[in-house]
Amino acid sequence: MSKRIISCQVWEWYGSEDFTEGRYKAKGGQQFIFDHTPATEALDEDELIEKFNEVYNRHGQWYRYEAKEVNYYFEPVKVSFVDGEFTLD
Repeated sequence: MSKRIISCQVWEWYGSEDFTEGRYKAKGGQQFIFDHTPATEALDEDELIEKFNEVYNRHGQWYRYEAKEVNYYFEPVKVSFVDGEFTLD
């Protein structure tokens, strides 16, 4: 089973605890990984982003995650730094 990664903009709430006064400020990025299943295969990138944002990019949360793109996820490749050079492990 393949995995997909969702890259997001993080927004943090700066304002009242009841979310009536204040605003969200951009606070960097966050990535989320999910298993690409038959249910997600039926959706295109825009639909996946829309579904993610319906849950995680709503007003009334201390942190909001605004999905920007969806890509295939590949495990990182480990490298070492030895004698001033990078080498694949």
